[in-house]
Amino acid sequence: MDLSNRPLLATRTDNRLYVSRPLSAEIIRAATGGCNILLLGHRGSGKTTELHQLASSLENGAPAVVVIDGRVVRSTLDLLRLVLHRLGIGSVPRDAWDFGDLSEPLAVLEAIREGLGNDRAYVLIDELDPVVVNTMFGRLRDELWRFQITWIVAANDADEAAYMTPPVDAFFERTFRIPGLTVSEVFELLKRRGIAAEKLLSVEDDDVNRSGRTEVTPREAIELGRLSTEDPATQKAMRGQASKAYAMGRPYSMAYTELEALGPVSASDERLLKRLGWTRERASQVLRTLETAGVVETFTEARGKPGRPRKLYRIKGLPNG
Repeated sequence: MDLSNRPLLATRTDNRLYVSRPLSAEIIRAATGGCNILLLGHRGSGKTTELHQLASSLENGAPAVVVIDGRVVRSTLDLLRLVLHRLGIGSVPRDAWDFGDLSEPLAVLEAIREGLGNDRAYVLIDELDPVVVNTMFGRLRDELWRFQITWIVAANDADEAAYMTPPVDAFFERTFRIPGLTVSEVFELLKRRGIAAEKLLSVEDDDVNRSGRTEVTPREAIELGRLSTEDPATQKAMRGQASKAYAMGRPYSMAYTELEALGPVSASDERLLKRLGWTRERASQVLRTLETAGVVETFTEARGKPGRPRKLYRIKGLPNG
C-alpha cells in the first residue's frame, strides 16, 4: 500500500502508480506543435506529477528535455543558469555586457543560443515566483522566441494573474487547466495504491458535476484512501467534518486536507504554509473560520521548555483526537 502524496516521477516504480488522463495527450500535441504552454491547477492537483510524465513522453525523439523546480529559483539569472546547466550545452559566461539589470541574463541566453544551435529542446518548469515570470517571459520574451525551445510552465491558479499580464500573456500560446478527477480516476488511482474498491467511501453526488468529474484532486483522493483504512467511528467523524469543510469552499477543503495529512499544526507551521502556498495570515484566517464552523478545534501545545506555548489546530471530534 502506497498512500504517500509526493509527486510521481517518471520512474518504473512511479509509472505503476500514475493514472493517465486525456489532458496529457492534448498537451503533448500542443508541445510537439511548437506551442509554449501554461499549465494551471490547484495545489495538490498533480501539476508536478504531470510535468514529469510529460517529460518522459517528450523524450522520445527529442534532443533535450529538462524539468526544473522553479521553487528553488530566486531570480531570472538563476533560472537561465539552471537551464544552461541542465541542457548540458555550455558553461555560464563570466563576462557581463552593459545592459543594466539584464546584462547577465542576456549573456546566459546567448550561451544557450550558441549551445543549442538549430536543435530543439523542451524546458518544463514547476512553479516560479511572479517577479521572475515577469522578467523571463515578459521583458525577455522576444529573446526567448529566437530559440528552438518549447516552454511548459506549471503554475498554481492563484498565480494566474502574473501570466495574464502583458506582455507575458502573449508568450504562452496554449493554456491548460487540470480538472478534478473523474469518479473512475479516483477509484483507479487508489486501486493502484493498494486500496480495494469495496473499502472506499462513496463519492457524494454533490461532489460530481455534469461531466462526471469531481472536485477531488489527486492529493485529496489519497486522503480519501487513508480515511478508508480507519476504523468505522473515525471514518464517520472525519466524513462529517470533511463534508462541512468542502461545503465552505476550496480554501477550507484544502486546509482540512492538510490537517488530515499533517495532524495538529499551528498557523505558522512551515510545512503547512509550503504545501498550501499561503502566508501565515491567510492560513490563520482560514483556520479560524474552520474553528468558528466547528470543523477544527484548538489546544495549547505543552512545550516543556521556556517560551510562549503554541496554539495548535486539529480536526474536531475525532476519537482520541
